[in-house]
Amino acid sequence: MILMNSKNEPGTLPGESSPAPPTTDLIDPRPAVAADLGALLSTLPAWILELDAEGTILYSNRELGPSDDAGPESASEAAATGTEQSAPEAQPSRLVGTRLGDWLDPTSRDLEAVMRKEALDGRSPHTVEVTFAGRPDLPLSLRAAPNGPQDGAATISVILTDIAENKRLESDRRALHDRIERSKKMESIGVLAGGVAHDFNNLMVGVLGNADMLRERIEPGSMEHELVCSIEQAAHRASELCYQMLAYAGQARMQPKRIDLNRLIEDLVPALREQIGDSASLQLSLSPQMAPFRGDRSQIERVICQLVANAAEAQRSARGTISLTTRVAALETEELKQARLGPYLPTGRYVVLEVRDDGEGIAAEHMGRIFEPFYSTRFAGRGLGLAATHGIVKIHGGGIRIRSELRRGTTVEVIFPVASKLLPVTDELTVERLRLEIGQVLLADDDIVDRTHARRSLEQAGYLVRTARDGGEALRIFSANPSHYRLVVLDLTMPKMNGDELLRAIRQRSREVPVLLCSGIPRHDLEQALAADPHLGFLGKPYRSDELVAAAQRALEPSSRAV
Repeated sequence: MILMNSKNEPGTLPGESSPAPPTTDLIDPRPAVAADLGALLSTLPAWILELDAEGTILYSNRELGPSDDAGPESASEAAATGTEQSAPEAQPSRLVGTRLGDWLDPTSRDLEAVMRKEALDGRSPHTVEVTFAGRPDLPLSLRAAPNGPQDGAATISVILTDIAENKRLESDRRALHDRIERSKKMESIGVLAGGVAHDFNNLMVGVLGNADMLRERIEPGSMEHELVCSIEQAAHRASELCYQMLAYAGQARMQPKRIDLNRLIEDLVPALREQIGDSASLQLSLSPQMAPFRGDRSQIERVICQLVANAAEAQRSARGTISLTTRVAALETEELKQARLGPYLPTGRYVVLEVRDDGEGIAAEHMGRIFEPFYSTRFAGRGLGLAATHGIVKIHGGGIRIRSELRRGTTVEVIFPVASKLLPVTDELTVERLRLEIGQVLLADDDIVDRTHARRSLEQAGYLVRTARDGGEALRIFSANPSHYRLVVLDLTMPKMNGDELLRAIRQRSREVPVLLCSGIPRHDLEQALAADPHLGFLGKPYRSDELVAAAQRALEPSSRAV
């Protein structure tokens, strides 16, 4: 029930007091909201500033602590002297009332002034990178936008964000992209090198083989004999060039064995001293606590000789020093990341070879390209030495790191994983060119030059040779009388039926006939088959006559196989 007074307005019951008149003293909530907003902004991982047209800071959501800045006075001094100053302790309101540009380095100060002018002109905001004076390790993004007039004056909002972590992630992304691109380049060159190597080495078989047989028919000391020797030398250099391309592509022939790095270096010392001549002295520091690793001895020798040759070429006019150091080290992820190929390697124990010189050093602009094929800073260089070294180290599961400083010298570290499962030690077979009893050999090769050279070489050694022009013809000949042949020599790349298919067909007919595989392309996939089949061997092209005969002799020895 509502009581109405005489004015038709709500009244009160008897005994009740009249309601209090409305008040006009309301509480303004804006200061509390502003305080809460300020507290919220102070927790953000960025500086939110308000500047006037001259760049003076009117508001800041947070202060600069000792780890953030060197102070405006120190910034001015650092800009004048070019030195960094230590930062003072944080003080209340250090930013408000100062100019933002005074906290920045000179270049960033200019960028801030340009951004402020563009904001006042009403241009669309964008972002630039700046740094505090004395803190080059603290990159910041600066973004400015205009505000509405405050007390009749235009102001600018500025956001400064720490982007150090973003830049680190971007750097890691670029490094990964570069590694992927380098891998693609190596893979492309590897495909090209494999195709070229097959045809190139086949050509070299004919050149070397025929020159070898021609030299034996010419009287030593004659002009003709010297000319033939020159042909052989040129062919060997061409073959070496092809080998370096294959090594760069990671396709060099591998005969892995247990390697004692100290012993290998000691065996190489006479050749290394002759190689460096009078340009430098050679010093050794070989750790007595060495562990063996698994690798191809001839390829590791190539790596050492190439690194020592580079060190000798880098010596200045004065006689310098080249030092070879060995040790075993337990390497963690961060240490491995510093090496070329290192990011892909597992942590563990590694054999370390260090080659150091005090020569001219390598300029910083060349460091990123020194492993590229055909890139050389020397007039006489082909640019394949370090490229081949890189490929050899890669197929051995190792890494390589180079540190260099101009006029201070260069240090190269090569690492190989310590062998966990070692191959048994086998003595090198001393091959003498002795005639064996007459035996029938089946020779299959589609290249007429290679086939003719191989036939002549084997016939001169006393073998009876039956030739086939392709795998299909070879299989028909062998199938007609498998027990008639004491040895089968076949090229792995042939038309109609390749060497792999022919080998499987031969093994279906005879498990014990010795087979010698030949190819100008290294076949790492054959290692398991070679280890499992005591009657199977491999001979890489190009080969000389005596190398073919020696491989045939090893294949026919009861307890050996050709390698």
